[in-house]
Amino acid sequence: MANPNAKAPTSANVVLYIEQQVDDWTRARIAGKRWIERTPESPTFIRRKEVLRRIGVSHMTIYSMEKAGKFPRGIKLREITADGAEYSTLPTQSTSRVRRSEPA
Repeated sequence: MANPNAKAPTSANVVLYIEQQVDDWTRARIAGKRWIERTPESPTFIRRKEVLRRIGVSHMTIYSMEKAGKFPRGIKLREITADGAEYSTLPTQSTSRVRRSEPA
C-alpha cells in the first residue's frame, strides 16, 4: 500500500541557487582556496540548469558536494504534495528575481 504522506513525483519542483554564492564558489575553486558561504542581502536566483552549465559537473556531483557542505545548497521553489497541495519555501516577491536559463 502506498504511503499517503509521500510526495508525488513531479517536474514542478524547481531548484534554485543564489547566483552570488555559485560565483563565490567558482572563484574560490579557481584560486585553490576554501569556499566560505555568505548570503547576500538581496540575492539573485539561478536555475540548476544554469549552474550545471557554469561549473561543468553533473547534477549528482552537485548533490554530493551540497551534502558535504562544499557547494551552496539549492532551494526548492515549490513542492507539490501527494494530495495536490502546493507550498512555497520562498516569498512570492523573490520569484520575480529568478533568471531563466532557457528561452521563454
